[in-house]
Amino acid sequence: MHDAGEQIADYMVAPVRSVRGRTSLREVSQLLTTHGLSALPVVDGDQRIIGVISLTDLIRLGSIRPGDVAGQSVLEIPEDPVALAMTPDPLTVPPTLTVPRAARLLLRRRIHRVFVTKDERLLGVLAMRDLLRVVAARGSTEPISDYMNDLAVTMPATASIPDAISRLETSQLHTIVVMRHGKPVGTFTQDEAVTARHTFERGQVEDVMNTSFLCLPTDTPMQRAAQQAVLMKSSLLIALHAGQVAGVLSPTDFAFAAM
Repeated sequence: MHDAGEQIADYMVAPVRSVRGRTSLREVSQLLTTHGLSALPVVDGDQRIIGVISLTDLIRLGSIRPGDVAGQSVLEIPEDPVALAMTPDPLTVPPTLTVPRAARLLLRRRIHRVFVTKDERLLGVLAMRDLLRVVAARGSTEPISDYMNDLAVTMPATASIPDAISRLETSQLHTIVVMRHGKPVGTFTQDEAVTARHTFERGQVEDVMNTSFLCLPTDTPMQRAAQQAVLMKSSLLIALHAGQVAGVLSPTDFAFAAM
């Protein structure tokens, strides 16, 4: 039985690293890389959030210059200030918003995060991946097979990056399971597709795949799966049945479980 009274203040990440509108995009790129972040809020002098800048934005705005590795290019980020490139007026919510409502909001708006504010000032951020901690804290015995996407798409690690991007787009799924010798060795998601599209002219999926994932049997309880995912800092889970890939759980699937 889910606790409808759970508030996002108990699960949001705080304090939040932020930048000012005058911060250069190159500095933002360094901050995202150094701290392993996918986006940063932009605030004014009173810590009121005025925008958000993401890794996807930087890749879209960057330009390609020849790299030192054959087949690889380097993304050059302009020195422009964040204020010229940020997405203005990001969605903000109060810290008293319940977890189920926050999960529904993320799913309905198809966004990765909401920023938590009080009296217009930034308090924290709740990302979809933070909802894994919600599921981990609950006593759910439902198997992961109840929430997984069982339309798993697989590709060999030696597949070309353009083929992987095309397959991802045509399948209308969020994740491709990368295989080597009949075993999963990584995942290729929209995040890798965005990066690879702009930084690699040639190459194989194994060059850019995400190797941070879990493999668990389909009968694993959701709570245990979420606990292991949190422990290993992995938000992607591959479900196995009789040693074969049976499905995939992404942060979106855990968000459904958190409702």
